[in-house]
Amino acid sequence: MSIRRNRNILRIATVICMIVCTAVSIMLLGCSNASDQAPSPAGREPVKLQVEAVNTAQGEIAFSISLEDFIKSFNSFYAAENGDGYLSEADQWMMQASCYAYSEEPDSRVFPQIMVYADSAVSEICQISLCYDDHSYSPATYDIYKDLIFYTLRTMFPGKPAEEVKTVSEKMLTAVEDSFTTDKETAGRIPGMAYREDGIGIYPYYVVGELMEIRIVPVLE
Repeated sequence: MSIRRNRNILRIATVICMIVCTAVSIMLLGCSNASDQAPSPAGREPVKLQVEAVNTAQGEIAFSISLEDFIKSFNSFYAAENGDGYLSEADQWMMQASCYAYSEEPDSRVFPQIMVYADSAVSEICQISLCYDDHSYSPATYDIYKDLIFYTLRTMFPGKPAEEVKTVSEKMLTAVEDSFTTDKETAGRIPGMAYREDGIGIYPYYVVGELMEIRIVPVLE
């Protein structure tokens, strides 16, 4: 009786195992089909913009891209390496006097902030400022600031290899740290560009008591 019972148990266990294996195979096949139909963000090609300095209808110099364009491209580069985008949609950004602002925590100065100067989310961008509050410094938030700079520059220079963009990013960090001053009047004067290429100019602004900024502006040759 004991041997027969054991054999029955073995048969039942075998049947259960077959059912479970079949179910798992079906689930895996479904997941495979789903991934074929909807590739993850990491598998998508980045959205590369054609960024130029242009004269607007209002007689201003601006970039040929809008805030909505910028967000889409930035997130595509970020998602390709991190799985998801970083910036929220334009209608979720804080609207200030002359710009749109985004931060992970809008009510806190701990996280880095990006400010985009434009009349609307679909009009040309006049300036991009990448800001960090050194009074709230931490290695974690400074790393986020580095990423913000890197992916912004990847968006603005879509044809430049990632390693070259990283080199420019590091150069800009050094430039803004070296530009620190206690003289607000001096800091307010636009200095020589720390970097300039293809109608895009970048310069630092870092005065005591204020946020450190890397400013990106259109430059007509």
